[in-house]
Amino acid sequence: MTRRPYLTLVIILLLVAFAAWVDLSQQIIISNPFNGKALVDKNVPIQLGLDLRGGLQVLLEADLPASATVSSTDLSTTQQILMNRANALA
Repeated sequence: MTRRPYLTLVIILLLVAFAAWVDLSQQIIISNPFNGKALVDKNVPIQLGLDLRGGLQVLLEADLPASATVSSTDLSTTQQILMNRANALA
């Protein structure tokens, strides 16, 4: 009964080591132990996410007729609504 937690810990550590190896290596080669042929041979370059590439910028433009007038309060209200929606999950 006392060996089971250690076995679980060893399995977790092996899985973490395997995940770190897959994540940190750019060339992944897994060989067949019986004949030595490569089962998996992939070149996997690291791709940076938006937060590491500089983020994301969105520019919204209103498509209004030329005769329409927009007040500064309308713009402030629209800005506040968009900021609330964009930052709702933050």
